[in-house]
Amino acid sequence: MGLKLRVLKNAASSWAGLAVNVAVGFFLLFGMSQHKPLAIMYILGGIANVALSILLIRPLGIVGDAIGTANPLLCTAILFLPRHLYRRLQAPIRSFLWEVYFYPALFCIPMACALVLMQRFHYAHRYPQLLANLTVGIAVYGACAIWLLLTREAFGPDIRRKVAGYFAQGRVS
Repeated sequence: MGLKLRVLKNAASSWAGLAVNVAVGFFLLFGMSQHKPLAIMYILGGIANVALSILLIRPLGIVGDAIGTANPLLCTAILFLPRHLYRRLQAPIRSFLWEVYFYPALFCIPMACALVLMQRFHYAHRYPQLLANLTVGIAVYGACAIWLLLTREAFGPDIRRKVAGYFAQGRVS
């Protein structure tokens, strides 16, 4: 049971970072009504997912299924989406890759450290414990994302001012 839970935890945590990046590209393309190629890519990815899972599940078990599921998403996120968005947005591909993938990859470092500590001190033997481990990993990643939003984005100071005003108003009442 331990190997299956470990594979599920690792697959879920790494898959979440890629899914966020793919979602950004999906919403950009959807907003421009240019999502037909992405839909075709998702269909091809689904077919590849099923085929790879069938091929890899017998020799590798649940690990093969995780590999078969992660590879099509990885190909979509790294090979297809940047090139397609580059063509549609006419943005330099290097700056697109930097802006879209740098901070999510950077935020995976503290999340991985938190998950390693959780595995060391709170090993997941059952699904509720796995849920607790994933919650800690998501909380760390979310804290990093909130930090980025409040410190690096143009509208971050405005959000900080509104939140500070909300809490200051609560103290006065």
